[in-house]
Amino acid sequence: MQYGSKEIMDVKASQGNASDTTLSTAREESRGRGSALCLTDEELHTGCPEKSLHLETDNRRLEHQLAIKKGELAQMLLQLRGEREQRSKLEEALQYREIELKRLSGELTETGTALKVLLERTRTDETEISERVKLQVKYGIIPYLNKLKEKEGDKVSGEYISLIESKLHEIIAPISGNSLPRFIRDLTPVEMQIADLVKEGKTTKEIALFLNLSDKTVEFHRNIIRRKLGLNSRKTNLKKHLAALDNGHA
Repeated sequence: MQYGSKEIMDVKASQGNASDTTLSTAREESRGRGSALCLTDEELHTGCPEKSLHLETDNRRLEHQLAIKKGELAQMLLQLRGEREQRSKLEEALQYREIELKRLSGELTETGTALKVLLERTRTDETEISERVKLQVKYGIIPYLNKLKEKEGDKVSGEYISLIESKLHEIIAPISGNSLPRFIRDLTPVEMQIADLVKEGKTTKEIALFLNLSDKTVEFHRNIIRRKLGLNSRKTNLKKHLAALDNGHA
């Protein structure tokens, strides 16, 4: 098919218009994409003021929240430090209490020991006192009461002597004789009387007269007493030794 020059011109014109339309469309699309990609620094300051404002607001909000968190953290640190100091003080107080309890426990133990020793000493003293009472009554009083009863006298005096003897026996009855000192248990009643008179400073002649015995009999018993007490040397004074035994020092 043959086209004329006019038809050819129309076709070119139509192609030109199409190209212009295509170019215009491309420019619009490019402008649209540029508007959508408004993310560069230059566009943030020039082309997107609303988005920049939003970012600044978000930034201030984050800074405010961060400041709040820092304050809360600082408060927690202060509270933790205070609790640690309080715990340290409590531990120190506990250590002091433990030391004090140990000291009191030691003092209590010492006091208990001292009381125990004192109690034992008291019991020992009570036993010694009881035995001395019995000793004096049995060997220092009753024998002389018996001698008084043997002598002639009125009936009333004899009854009084018997009554005194009975009461003395009642006094010494609860006291056991098993805990008497060994040196006393080894002596006979006569030897006990002689030893008691020697302790009082009586001489052999005085003792003999008092007990109605001979001097030789008294001297014999004195030697037996010295032997039972372990006094082998004649230089040892019997009177002083008996007094020391009576006071618990020998």
